[in-house]
Amino acid sequence: MTRILYVDDEPGMLEIVKTFLEGTGDCTVETVLSAEDALRIIQEKEFDVVVSDYVMPGMTGIDLLKTLRQKGDDTPFIVFTGRGREEVVIEALNSGADFYLKKGGDLRSQLAELRNLINFSREKGRAVRALRESEKKFRNLVELAKDGIVVVQDAKIKYLNAQMANMVGYTIEEVFATDPRKLIPPEELPKLIDFYSRFGSSEKIPSEFETVILHKSGKKVPVVVSAARIDYEERPAEFFIVRDITDRKKSEEMHARVFSLLEAVFESTNDGFLVVDRQGRTIKFNRRFLELWKIPDSYASMIADERLELIKDQLKDPEGFATKVKSLLYRNPAAETFDILEFKDGRVFERYSRPLMIGDEIAGRIWSFRDVTGRKKLEEEIHRSAELYRAIFENTGTATILVEEDMTIVLANEEFERLSGFSKEEIEGKIKWTQFASEKDRPRMMEYHRLRGIDPKAAPRKFEFKFVDRNGKAHDILSTVGMVPGTKLSVASYNDISELRKAQSLLREEKEEQELLLDSIDTMVWYAADPETYGKVNRAFADFLGLKKEDLWGKKLYEVRPPREAEECIRSNRAAFESGRPVETFEQLTNFNGRKRLLWVKKIPKLGPDGRTNYLVCSANDITDLKLVENALRLANRKLYILGSVIRHDILNQLTLLGGYAEMLKNHITDEKGAGILNKMRHASERIERILKSQSEYEKMGTKEPEWIYVEKILKKAAEDIGLEGISLEVDLEGLEILADPLVGRVFYNLLHNSIVHGKKVSLIRVYARMIDKGMAIVYEDDGIGIPKNLKSAIFELSGRGAHGLHFAREILSLTDMTIEETGEEGKGARFEIFVPEGNYRFLSK
Repeated sequence: MTRILYVDDEPGMLEIVKTFLEGTGDCTVETVLSAEDALRIIQEKEFDVVVSDYVMPGMTGIDLLKTLRQKGDDTPFIVFTGRGREEVVIEALNSGADFYLKKGGDLRSQLAELRNLINFSREKGRAVRALRESEKKFRNLVELAKDGIVVVQDAKIKYLNAQMANMVGYTIEEVFATDPRKLIPPEELPKLIDFYSRFGSSEKIPSEFETVILHKSGKKVPVVVSAARIDYEERPAEFFIVRDITDRKKSEEMHARVFSLLEAVFESTNDGFLVVDRQGRTIKFNRRFLELWKIPDSYASMIADERLELIKDQLKDPEGFATKVKSLLYRNPAAETFDILEFKDGRVFERYSRPLMIGDEIAGRIWSFRDVTGRKKLEEEIHRSAELYRAIFENTGTATILVEEDMTIVLANEEFERLSGFSKEEIEGKIKWTQFASEKDRPRMMEYHRLRGIDPKAAPRKFEFKFVDRNGKAHDILSTVGMVPGTKLSVASYNDISELRKAQSLLREEKEEQELLLDSIDTMVWYAADPETYGKVNRAFADFLGLKKEDLWGKKLYEVRPPREAEECIRSNRAAFESGRPVETFEQLTNFNGRKRLLWVKKIPKLGPDGRTNYLVCSANDITDLKLVENALRLANRKLYILGSVIRHDILNQLTLLGGYAEMLKNHITDEKGAGILNKMRHASERIERILKSQSEYEKMGTKEPEWIYVEKILKKAAEDIGLEGISLEVDLEGLEILADPLVGRVFYNLLHNSIVHGKKVSLIRVYARMIDKGMAIVYEDDGIGIPKNLKSAIFELSGRGAHGLHFAREILSLTDMTIEETGEEGKGARFEIFVPEGNYRFLSK
């Protein structure tokens, strides 16, 4: 609907024009008798077209037009008047009128022409407003752009935005209408001139190029420039977009420095490195690799088989080496391995290998080699010396130990075994002497040990302490400690003087009969009156902090403990207070001599009749040394695993020889009895080999921490490895993960193997999970012949029908408190249920 304002001092004319124009139904006409009234109404309303008479009392129509244009109002304006002098027409058009229409003659024709002019003016006005709005938006876009924008015309800067001005450090006024070359370093001008000379020609030029521009301060700013030809103010011009790439350049320089550093480390390390792709082709190696393997510089140009031959011929077991290399490249590309290589010339290398990862993809393999020949010889010398010390120890009459600088017991005699309750195998290399010292004596003895390492005379040679054996029994010990000359080792002998102290202890116990039970235990116990305040504490806790019990009662945690430790304790206190449920957690606590210890803390709320927590009973045990022992045990297990692997490898070699001799003997035995005996020998040899392989799998159990395993993934991996030809596998586990030993994949492999070998007619295997009391069951079932009732237990025994596979599966599951049983019916298929306790499973989708 077109909105029209008609201004005329003739009321009759106003009425006629209004009636005629509104008769079409596509416009509304508002009328006023004077230009002054028109100005007032224009301030209040918007109109698409203004139609005005020229001669009116007071302000004329042209005066009205000039006033509107001065105010910036560009509403289309038509002068409709009886005056037709040429000077009036010229003045009207020069003042901004869109059209001039003279009254007179046929009124209907004039009004029709007026309508046409109004329609044309309306469309023209809309187009002008749209263009102006578009220009405004474009200017805002240019001004707010993060890139610099420049327009060059006639070799002068005709426009630049604020970002560009900021980039070069000038104001817009300082560079406007200047030569753009003032912003270009002299050495960059040839590149720019060349680009400029080809610009706009038919020759193909890059859409953008890198260069540098000059900041007002003289600093060079690296940029990327894009250019285009445009019309600017109706004349040809060049349009440039300039992007500051300073940060990108800094990043590139940093990456180059890091790469150079890594390359230097790669070449300067004492280990030899070899990197190959998935097909065994060499990607990279360092100089140390060539030196260790005594191979020429031409190694890189050799083909893969030549390289392998050159390397393996130096080893005592070349075929085993080649087999493992190919296994890791083609069959187990994701495996990480560590082993020992023995050379024919007596050298010994440690070999470590892991997959080369690019993103989530395996791109090849990295091998590292370290010459440990000298270290191995030293270890052998130490072993001989240790045997000598052991002989001496075993002939003494007191409990005696040899201790490393880190307080680990490396030798212990039989008397120490009897005193501690531990065997030598459990002690040597695995336990620190601090485990046997009471909480009270341990700090003092540790300080003696520290001083003795600096100056043997700085610590007492003889002293008494409480020795706590395996069963927790405390012995009064008179200890004599000395250093082994020329080493950091110390020798300690322990005389049990418990009987001597017993009479004194009985009298002391009578006096302490009224002491609280809390003071008779080594566990640290205290009360929390509120989340931030200590109540009563036991002696163990006070001793740990080096304070008196009475000094702790009523103290704020911030007054006693470092801020971070106090915040951690308060947080768990508040959780127990607010939930009303016990809280178990690990907390770091600094003891009285400033050493941080790891505690296992349990906080039990004492609830009142209203169900609110009145106070907390807290207990804690120092598990720092336990963690250290745990790490030592894990290292020992690793060494035992390597030893077992070597022994098993040697036995398997001998079994291979035995099989060969048996095969040779077969050609010389002609009687049936002799052939039968030879056959039994061969079967016995094969059983030994299976037992050794079973033992190999057992060695790996428990060597790694349990981890969260995505069950469906390892199940499908096992199915892929074993090959389920003609058998369908249905899995419904809803994103199930279980906390299990990393070998748990072998459980499902053995179940699949059991179905294929013993199921006879298996065509479908289903695996799904169901919730049961106190946990969850993973159900594995097939549609084979099933398992007889009398064999359901036997299949899990080492000598059962399932050989060692299902027995091994049960042992793997037991490491994380899982169990397995067979619950199927004979003739309807096998059905195994794996019980997973609460806390050992979770669902990713939930």
